[in-house]
Amino acid sequence: VLKKYLKHIDKKRLFAQLGNKPLEKTLIQFGITPDNAAVIQNEISSLLISKYHKVLLVKNVKALAKIRIPKAIISHNVSTLIKPTVKKRNIHFFREILGADIAGNKEKQVKLLAKKYKIKTSEIIYIGDKTVDVKIANKLSCVSVAISQKASWDSKTQLINSHPDFLIRNLSSITSIIKKVNSGILV
Repeated sequence: VLKKYLKHIDKKRLFAQLGNKPLEKTLIQFGITPDNAAVIQNEISSLLISKYHKVLLVKNVKALAKIRIPKAIISHNVSTLIKPTVKKRNIHFFREILGADIAGNKEKQVKLLAKKYKIKTSEIIYIGDKTVDVKIANKLSCVSVAISQKASWDSKTQLINSHPDFLIRNLSSITSIIKKVNSGILV
């Protein structure tokens, strides 16, 4: 897909930017017309949906099912990619799935969830695997949790250097983080 539309683009530079904002906006930033960016977005989404079984899951993602608080997926991917992947993987415990097509960028998505659930952003535990996730969480005063493991996008060093409130290797650690946050301990 990329070869067809991105012949003259520095693919290494493009790849480094993927996930930092919605794909369509990233492509436009690299000089792709909005119409072609939409076509590329749709082609990539279709390809990824057909290969959902190869998508790496965060270790112990199903541990989140046991946590009895509302959970949401926010993503710069489109919801038409996220929803089938989550469904086909039997992950049914997220109350909300907000993709770029529904609520724009992740900052807007967090604000939308805070407003909808009538909570402060500081009451949100934002888990991400990119430095941009930590930056957004910190900017919005969310509790920032960086996850560094095989399915992570950025390296452990990159995540540490973005200064998350917590750095974890798998999602089974979330319960103890919730307890720390609820008791006022942020270490």
